[in-house]
Amino acid sequence: MPLSTSFFASRRQTPRGLALLLTAALFPPACAPSGGPSQTATETGTAAEPNDTPPPTQALASTHTRLTDFDNPASNAGWRMVNDDVMGGRSLGDVSFADGVMAFYGSINTNGGGFSSVRFDLEPGALAGASTIQLRVRADTRGPYRLMVSDDLPTRQRRISHQHNLELDPATPPRDWQTVAIDLSDLTPSWRGNRVRAAPLDPTRAVELGLILGDGRDGPFRLEIDWIDIVRP
Repeated sequence: MPLSTSFFASRRQTPRGLALLLTAALFPPACAPSGGPSQTATETGTAAEPNDTPPPTQALASTHTRLTDFDNPASNAGWRMVNDDVMGGRSLGDVSFADGVMAFYGSINTNGGGFSSVRFDLEPGALAGASTIQLRVRADTRGPYRLMVSDDLPTRQRRISHQHNLELDPATPPRDWQTVAIDLSDLTPSWRGNRVRAAPLDPTRAVELGLILGDGRDGPFRLEIDWIDIVRP
């Protein structure tokens, strides 16, 4: 079929338009030629589609038992606050859970007890045979934060809290994740923030585990915990 004169007229009048049509036909958007940065949904101000592929799960060592990774709402509900208001203090503290992380945060007021803590009741025998507690944490520049473990040894006249500092690596920048290991044999008995003479912790009778901040400074704090492992030799 012969081409109409209108086609040639349009070709003479709009060579650029025809070139664009040919480019679009040869290079559709899905395979457009490279040569400049592509514009993503995020760059246009629209949220990009989330990646629903879960990260690979790292297998635990045979000596490790995961006490919690904060993914279980029923288990998370077992964490409770104990602040210095139990002795007339004014410090504030709370916990929240999101994306498998527990945030322990608040504000210390030294006009009173000057501490805030979060605690969790252990199942009977949870620490039996354990030698170490490992935690993956990220912290602010306060501290030291301390791990606390209590037992129900019948010979004790009062509830003793066995504590040890979370010894963070000073070479790790603040707010970066790091793993901390605390040997249960290094815990020291304490009562109301003061070291006392008492029998060492009996892991087989451990009934409570927690974290506490009482660094003698006023102001806000925040500690995040990704998981807690029990390590047995």
